[in-house]
Amino acid sequence: IQMPVKSGIEATREIRQIEEGFHLSHCPILLVTSHDDGDHINEGQAAGGDGFLKKPFTSEGLLGALDRVLIGANRMGLHSVLNANQVSLR
Repeated sequence: IQMPVKSGIEATREIRQIEEGFHLSHCPILLVTSHDDGDHINEGQAAGGDGFLKKPFTSEGLLGALDRVLIGANRMGLHSVLNANQVSLR
C-alpha cells in the first residue's frame, strides 16, 4: 500500500477514476501490504481495491489471492487460465 511516489490506495483511486472517465472495464487490483489492521483494509476497499495480501506471503498465498481477485471480478480464475494454456507452476 505504501510506495515511493504515492500510496497504493492513491494509485487505486486514480485507476478507478480513469476507468470511469474513459468507460473502461474493471481492472482487478490486489493490494499487497504489511498492514493488516481494519483501517487500511477499509480504506483500500473504499478506494476500489478488490483484495488484499499481507506480507510476507508464500507463492501459494499469492496464487490464491490472485485467483480470488480474478474470480471476484467475474474473470476466469488463475488456475483455469493456466490450465487452459497448459501452464504449470511447478
